[in-house]
Amino acid sequence: MALTVSSPQGGDKKVDKKKVLFASKDLSVGGMERALVTLLNNFDFSKYDVTLLLEKKSGALLCDLDCRVKIIEYKVSTLGVVPLRKALNFIRRLFFAARHGGKYDFSCCYATYSIPCRTAAFIACPNNRLLFVHSDYVSMYNGDAERAREFFKEISLESYEKVAFVSLEAEKRAAALFDGDVSERFFTVGNLVNTKEILSLSKAEIPEDEAADGGGEYVFVFSGRLDDTSKKLRRLIDAVKIAKADGYDFRVWIVGDGKDADMYRDYAKRVDVGDVVRFFGEKANPYPYIRRADCLVLTSDYEGFPMVFAEAALLKKKIITTVCASDGYMTFDKTTVLTAEKTSESVADSMERAMDARGTGEQVYPFDFDKINLQKMNNLYKLMDV
Repeated sequence: MALTVSSPQGGDKKVDKKKVLFASKDLSVGGMERALVTLLNNFDFSKYDVTLLLEKKSGALLCDLDCRVKIIEYKVSTLGVVPLRKALNFIRRLFFAARHGGKYDFSCCYATYSIPCRTAAFIACPNNRLLFVHSDYVSMYNGDAERAREFFKEISLESYEKVAFVSLEAEKRAAALFDGDVSERFFTVGNLVNTKEILSLSKAEIPEDEAADGGGEYVFVFSGRLDDTSKKLRRLIDAVKIAKADGYDFRVWIVGDGKDADMYRDYAKRVDVGDVVRFFGEKANPYPYIRRADCLVLTSDYEGFPMVFAEAALLKKKIITTVCASDGYMTFDKTTVLTAEKTSESVADSMERAMDARGTGEQVYPFDFDKINLQKMNNLYKLMDV
């Protein structure tokens, strides 16, 4: 696609804009989705014609997307009648190929495990494709190399020309599973942080009935999906019980929703910490809650690179975590945050240490977020343009 612009020396000059496509599921509220919106909004639209393909054109974050990003929908049938479902999806795939096949200079399957996103990325650009890997799947399978290798085989990892990981740890563990011909295509490409928007949104008022909860007590916050597959919030709830029994006065705010939300709520009541733990549900703007809190807590078994780490660091909050993570630009480990073992006792000990240190000064992190964003975009451009 060519764009005609005026040349300072007079006359017109044609600039070829590279056509790029990113494929994902939807734009619901989540760390991965926020990272995708921030990434797309930071593109140089004078050089790139950016298209976002979604399985479902839905989600609260749609309104945050730059209007210069084109959106197309690639729906797949979910009919229960298998032959009819396959026929419909085959027809839809043919229509998509006729309209978009080979029309892009670069494509990215942003939803790691999505078959429709993979299909769309392969059709859109046959020879310059990137897979985005958002989590540490080797750790997810408890270090079982065969199971992890089988997972990567199922998502056709070896078919991509390039594979981007959001954390150094995830890249290194995956690279150990493959020979050099495959692993030399691996790169760490961290998520961008929308500094101006986060700082601005964090200043919004929390509803009065919610702000009252916490009063003058120390406030811990968790922000993310309520999915016990990795998040393990029962570990946090058990830690709350321990710290409460030790006489500490505090609150825990849980901001987010997910398939295990009801289970977590029931568990908090069952272990008698319902007066300490407050569930706020999904928030399109979670930043006022992080800003109001004293400390972020993450009790996961594994992660890629949690965006909430960077968000909390930007808002100068203490962080307690059971996972260490680095995206090659920012490192969250025992040198910058309170790290805990993956036990409720260790998490409780870290929470108590954080409360004991209250008032000892503002938390400051050694990160220049705007400079890091620029470096990440430039590195992504290099990957895309190869």
